Amino acid sequence: RLRAQLARRGGSRRGQPRPLASPASLARTAEVAARSTVPGKPGVPDLTVVIPTRHDTAALPATIGSFLAARTRGTRLEFVIVDDASPAGVDAATFADLLRGPGPSASLTVLRPRGHIGIARARNVGARHARAGRLFITDAHVKVAPGWDAVIAEYGGPRRILAATIASDQTGAVGFGASLQLPAMTLRWNTEPGGDLAAVQVAASGGMVVDRELYWSVGGFDPGMILYGSAEAEFSVRAWLRGAEVLNLPGLTVWHRFRSAEERRLSLAANLHFVLHNRLRFALLYLPDDVALSVLREMATDYPGRTVAKVCDLVAASDVWRRRVTLRKHELFSFGWFSRKFGLEAQTGHRDVVGLASA
Repeated sequence: RLRAQLARRGGSRRGQPRPLASPASLARTAEVAARSTVPGKPGVPDLTVVIPTRHDTAALPATIGSFLAARTRGTRLEFVIVDDASPAGVDAATFADLLRGPGPSASLTVLRPRGHIGIARARNVGARHARAGRLFITDAHVKVAPGWDAVIAEYGGPRRILAATIASDQTGAVGFGASLQLPAMTLRWNTEPGGDLAAVQVAASGGMVVDRELYWSVGGFDPGMILYGSAEAEFSVRAWLRGAEVLNLPGLTVWHRFRSAEERRLSLAANLHFVLHNRLRFALLYLPDDVALSVLREMATDYPGRTVAKVCDLVAASDVWRRRVTLRKHELFSFGWFSRKFGLEAQTGHRDVVGLASA
């Protein structure tokens, strides 16, 4: 069935790149059912921290407190929390005392969509309601190192996505951005720094800094990604192909509480077909046809047949082919260029990864 769809897909030609999305174009991705706010002083904030949350709402006060306390300059912050159907719910009023502590003005808005929309759409909702010109996209259970705002002010730029260095607050293990593993389309942490502003393939969700204009020009996170999985990798690759850079800063550190092995196992078991769908969607959007289908063959070997059947049903009913054509029209570079830049063709032994056609 997927082979037949690949054979029928239309060709495309690259034209003058245009923004892939805007706050208005993504307005229908999730309707906000409830909103609560703790306003700051009048004026536009310097930076908006976007935090989706579902099962980790209890960590929010510590996370927000860390961003506030670790500032070393007069950075005016805005927090936008997207409550993605959390069981207990989040109310902005509970953070009022925290926000009115010492330091520059800070505001906070809580947005609650009508249902569980997943991490990619939740980030788009948060970005749509952000007022600052620069976004810090992160998770609900993080802490930042002192001077984080000064580092961003020094190194941020209109065509740069800053990939924070992610450190585990349980083990101390450090990741300096992440790299794709082909053809499986999975990720591994970069365990060694490449220096200040080192090019990396993928920025992790725990610490991604991007100018709001660039965020929309790239197209935001792919709303076709279901719940979670592969969203950060696909966004980062798309940014590279749109002419932006994803750069790791060892000095921009985010301490992250990762799920335990048991928590990860249970979550994966409950959402496996969604995670695999996102991985296959990612492959179909960028890889040559036969390499993309090898990802499906590998899934069929490693996972239950009923799960893989669900994955195929989800792909067949999705907009993946239309989006694939759209992406080709809006790219400055091909995935082959990206593959050559980071030496990915050696992982597959497949020359067509380097010479990927525009279609």
